[in-house]
This record gives sequence, C-alpha cells and structure tokens, in this order.
Amino acid sequence: LVVSAVFVVLMDSEQRAVKYTYDAANENWTKTKTLVRFARRPFEEGGMRWVYKMDEIDSSGGIIPSVAKIFKDESDGAGAYFDEAMTQMVAESYAQEFNRKSPSHIKVAFLPVSVLVT
Repeated sequence: LVVSAVFVVLMDSEQRAVKYTYDAANENWTKTKTLVRFARRPFEEGGMRWVYKMDEIDSSGGIIPSVAKIFKDESDGAGAYFDEAMTQMVAESYAQEFNRKSPSHIKVAFLPVSVLVT
C-alpha cells in the first residue's frame, strides 16, 4: 500500500525583517536586512515553541527554505530569542573546535541560528 499526500502551506506575503546573527569568534552580533515569508500556521510544536515553515528571500530572488520557532510563553521577551541564538552559535563554535582537534571521523555540528525582527 502506497499512500502519498500533498500538503499545501499557505504563506503570507513577503515581509521586511532585520536578521541578527551572533559571531562567537568576535563576540558580537551582525545585523542585515532581509525579506521573509512565514506560513500562516505552525506545522509542529515542542514543549516551549511553535514551529513555522519560513522562506528567506535572498537578494537575487532565490528562496532559502527555513523554519521559525516562536516561544509559546512570551513572558521573557525578545531577550530570550537572543539568548537562545547566542547559546547555539557558541555551541557551534565549540563543535568546530572539537572537530579540528579530534582524530575521529565523526564530526559534531549545530545548525546556524539567527533572530529575525519583523
């Protein structure tokens, strides 16, 4: 039995956003302008966050498929997003350092994370 399904994700129109990315090596945030498009409804959820499909639109009009995670409890404010992103980017820098020093063929990595403000 083969079952296939087609899921149509309704995306809102493009929005301007500011993208903040933490550079762990220099211990600072970079800020760039970008265009994004979010799904209208989350496609998944975890214990703390809703997960939305998202497209980032690059300067040539190319689409970068991504996800956006939104905290269910907003009581910590915007700072919680920056703390989470910084933690993940610092973890990625440690993973890369580990990989350079490890003789093992097994590598460790963390996905890059940014904070988007629309």
